[in-house]
Amino acid sequence: MRLTQWGLGLVGFIVAMGIGANGVAHADADLDNALNTAPQGIKIQDASDSSANIFTPGTAWSKQKFNQSKVVDVPESAGVSGTQAVEVTNGSGQSGAIWSTDNNPFPLNSKHVQETASMWMYFGNKQSAGTAGEGMAFVLQNDSNGLAATTKYQSSLIGGPVIQGESLGVWGASYFTNTTPDTIAKSAIQHSWAMEFDTETNKTPSSALDYSNSFDNVASVSGAHIAWNYPSDTKTYVSDPAISAPYMLHRGTVNNLSLSDGKWHHLTLTWDGYSKMNYVIDDKDPQTGEKLKGQGADFSLDPGGLVGGGNDPTTITTTDSGETRWGFTGTTDSSKWENNLVIFEQIPGLVNATAKSTLNDVTTGKDVASGDKVKSDDKVKLTYNLGYVDGRQDWKNIVAKLSLPRDLTFNQAIVSYGDSKVATLTGDNLASQLAKYTLTQDLSNSNKEAIITLLATADDVTKETTLPAKTSN
Repeated sequence: MRLTQWGLGLVGFIVAMGIGANGVAHADADLDNALNTAPQGIKIQDASDSSANIFTPGTAWSKQKFNQSKVVDVPESAGVSGTQAVEVTNGSGQSGAIWSTDNNPFPLNSKHVQETASMWMYFGNKQSAGTAGEGMAFVLQNDSNGLAATTKYQSSLIGGPVIQGESLGVWGASYFTNTTPDTIAKSAIQHSWAMEFDTETNKTPSSALDYSNSFDNVASVSGAHIAWNYPSDTKTYVSDPAISAPYMLHRGTVNNLSLSDGKWHHLTLTWDGYSKMNYVIDDKDPQTGEKLKGQGADFSLDPGGLVGGGNDPTTITTTDSGETRWGFTGTTDSSKWENNLVIFEQIPGLVNATAKSTLNDVTTGKDVASGDKVKSDDKVKLTYNLGYVDGRQDWKNIVAKLSLPRDLTFNQAIVSYGDSKVATLTGDNLASQLAKYTLTQDLSNSNKEAIITLLATADDVTKETTLPAKTSN
């Protein structure tokens, strides 16, 4: 069985996220490693101004203190600035959720504007030991429960809410008499769409009465996997005549992934503004920030329920604006668990900005592209252009982490905003000054551009030297 029973003074057996009303937290070396190797992200909560919060922990089963998610600051020792991580789960027998605030929806609207969300995910380090579980789900939802949305099922036999590991806190619950597609769908987060990052395959019911470990009991699912579907749609769940427990229809399945490997995984989701979502995972190196090919796919969404009509359970957007709450849910087992963390990097509509760099050989008057050559002692100019396009907030507290090319001796840096030169840096320690430079001004509709210009001289080398690419953030 993979469930936790929260009763009136009763605690049931097994789980998705808890073994006591408060769960069991495990401070461990893996969690420390996750935070100490965390990549750059953004701040999502402001202790001094709650109106500035972008995400907030869910409130499901608040009286039972069920939601284990919390926001923590990433230590500066990790080499990042102003970054916060969400601990969705960090121990056995837990459930957690983090949801966007009312002012920060994912806009699946009729304006047909492309929107992008990106984040880093961490799934612990237990895959090789076979004890990873259960994973997380990225969720878009307009459930009437709002921040309290979660998988729900009240057991008349034991009393109180039942939460299951295989549900990941978003899919429906299969338990005792709750085994038909219709009843399972009703217990899921309503008006939702979810993409699961599942680190435990639930294929093996432990007994004839174990209805809660069968969702992956289908040939198309193998190992840790990614898949998506509509949690409150009855067509998502299929009765299996061979066993008493149902299985779940997985769409867009990618199997046998290495997720709980002690590494951060980057995810980019792009909505085309009409009907198509694209996702790519592992498209960025967590240490260097360099772009990687990754793997992913395009697929169609029906956010307005146009195929099945306005009352179709696939309807995600229940408002004319098409705005939807979004975030992550996760669960852990009583015996299998992992540290599930998320760092948000790009939020749709919060700040739309551009960043580009240019290396120019001042001596020859030509820009330097990949594969080009620069002679020793040539004067060069490296320029970083940051541009504010639009957004719900100003681009604040901008920190430039510059990885400067080697074999160039930098002697001056000029920082300007638009046409106004505001700072000039010189000296022998210029490179260390620029390694982590905090801009003195925010970018906004009234202050749209920041330019960092570095002047340098190519070092005198005895033979042709190839310089590796550098990525700045």
